[in-house]
Amino acid sequence: ARTMGSPLQVARQLVNLAYICCDLGEYARARLCVEEALALTNVLQSKIYQSYALCCLGSVATATADFEAGKAHLQQAITVAADAGLLPLLNLGLVEYATLLAQEAATLAAPTVVAMQTEALTLLTLAEAQPACWHLFKVRARQRRLSLATKLPEPVVSAATERAQALSPLAVAQEIGQKTPVRKSDYEQD
Repeated sequence: ARTMGSPLQVARQLVNLAYICCDLGEYARARLCVEEALALTNVLQSKIYQSYALCCLGSVATATADFEAGKAHLQQAITVAADAGLLPLLNLGLVEYATLLAQEAATLAAPTVVAMQTEALTLLTLAEAQPACWHLFKVRARQRRLSLATKLPEPVVSAATERAQALSPLAVAQEIGQKTPVRKSDYEQD
């Protein structure tokens, strides 16, 4: 693929390959692919593929329980997507961010667990309901939402669903951006 096609096509295929590797549990290979893709997107200044690559990098970090790095990558992905008006990638970022919250919650003490699981459930419900969410990630959001809902009391699930219905992805992106400052990273060009 590197010898055929444009650099953007190569970057896209590398991110796709990284997601496949991540789904197969090959996290080191996934990280290599997505880091190469991100380097290409930095040179090309493609917000679409920067956001896509950062989502994948966040997914890899989540899968390897590196929650701090995952949050940083996903927050950057969400910010890039929101700033560029890329709603499908914004929704992908929300699905991945919710997944991170749910997985991180499983490693924490009780009071924090329910709050993080509730936030994850809200984000999954929001992303799943968006017309501008790719089908694959709608399916993932639905599966993860249903699984998470079994761990929470019904009133909490209902409240999360109501909150999701009152939110927009762009408003949530701003909220996430206020929680954790965006760190200047390789994706930003001076």
